[in-house]
Amino acid sequence: GLKHNMPPSQQEVDEDRDWSVQLGIFEKASEAHRTAKGVLKQFEYKKAKVSISQHPKYTRKLFRSRVTNLTEYESRKMCLTLRNQGNACVPLQPSIPKVLRTAQR
Repeated sequence: GLKHNMPPSQQEVDEDRDWSVQLGIFEKASEAHRTAKGVLKQFEYKKAKVSISQHPKYTRKLFRSRVTNLTEYESRKMCLTLRNQGNACVPLQPSIPKVLRTAQR
């Protein structure tokens, strides 16, 4: 297949798509969506997905803009690039650490 053409750093972590990045919190769902879509256009990550969710902590409606279904490599690379451009970006680790997931199999 195509796997051997990929840089090893990406190939190593390609199996686990449980990382995501948070791009910011917006007052309008449409803004949150537009931001995530714009980021996806910039990165050629075919499997990445846009995720917009309501932020639970605030009384007024706020929306989190995230890109999900990333590998650790992709999420870190995305945030590094975005921060260098002066944009906010936080890589989010999977909620269940890999060690525990491996033990559950």
